[in-house]
Amino acid sequence: MSLLLALILTIAMLALSRAGFGLQQAITPRYQIIAILFIVILYGVGLDSFKENVFVHHTYFLIFGLVLFLTRFDDQLDELRDRRQKLESGLYSYYSVEKDHLSYPDSARANRILRVALSNNIYDHKGAFDNLVHEKREQMPEVSDDINYRIDGFYDNSEVLTIIGWAFLSESNAKKVKTQIVLRSGEASWIFPTVRVNRIDVDEKYGDRKSQLEGSGFNLSLYKPLLDIPDGTYDLAILLESNRVSKWIPIDRKTALIRPLTVPNQEPRNLVIGIEPLYHIDEVNIVEDQSRLFGSVPLLIDSDTLVLRGWAVDVINQSLPRRVIINVGDERFAAVIGLSRPDVAMVMKQDAYLNSGFKAVIPTSGLKTGIKNVFLEIDTEFDAYYLTDSFRILIPK
Repeated sequence: MSLLLALILTIAMLALSRAGFGLQQAITPRYQIIAILFIVILYGVGLDSFKENVFVHHTYFLIFGLVLFLTRFDDQLDELRDRRQKLESGLYSYYSVEKDHLSYPDSARANRILRVALSNNIYDHKGAFDNLVHEKREQMPEVSDDINYRIDGFYDNSEVLTIIGWAFLSESNAKKVKTQIVLRSGEASWIFPTVRVNRIDVDEKYGDRKSQLEGSGFNLSLYKPLLDIPDGTYDLAILLESNRVSKWIPIDRKTALIRPLTVPNQEPRNLVIGIEPLYHIDEVNIVEDQSRLFGSVPLLIDSDTLVLRGWAVDVINQSLPRRVIINVGDERFAAVIGLSRPDVAMVMKQDAYLNSGFKAVIPTSGLKTGIKNVFLEIDTEFDAYYLTDSFRILIPK
């Protein structure tokens, strides 16, 4: 009884001290533990009265425990899904290295740690990144008129595509439905999961006993230059999926332009002779070992994209390059430049090199198969360029 009294007093103190934080705060797992202990001790205190029908009473308590667990399990599962989506959104921003995106005081250092973990197979990123970056589908379900939606914010420029809004299926619990944005080109569709946003206003206006719409809000931000999907103009759509349904609807009058990547071959420029270019290729498809990159054996590229990451500067002018072009065989592709590299600026003792990073994501589907020489052209501000050493890759059939 003393334990029971202590628990009752503890619960009373917690209730008084946390009264202003609301019901959601009160039913978090750390406080539910106390309630479970209360039930366990109460059961122990009553054991003497259960001696005649021990099996029956044990069965009752077992059923009660299962019901209590299952009622909370479903809510906890939804919270875990939401948490995963938010974490995956932060993980995707790892690619946008010109911004502070990882929750770490030194974001550049955090990126290096993550890249080392990826390259050494300490962390397997494929499941999260494949699900987050895109899922390609050749077929989509029938267009549905059962989807209600509104786009509250739409921002589209050369670098960023952001879509904010809400969407729900009639007579459904929005928290049990996965909201995704679709980029469609021809028959191919690229699916991007969104981050769930609570929209109490939507539930108050459209919700009823059958529809729980607090979780109908969504937010998606894509850093377009780093997407590993083909260039072109894409129609946008909303895809809602759950265990039972999969429905989608086009977003009216909304399209997105993914950056042009290919660079024309005929450009009148002057080659800088006698001065070594200042650059470094940090990794090619997560391979950082320079002996592998510049060795005698071509680097096998067996994925859908060729990804290069590094930094480059204009030595003569001690400034950032006007452009970095990736040459793959006889094809040329523009890299994304201006990415944050505080490590380069610090080592070189040159503040102008702070944003000297570059990255290129080149779909291998558009490349000819076979062994290719890869090298960089680093453009200056005065129609001149540096040529770098080359390395070889193998695009399999």
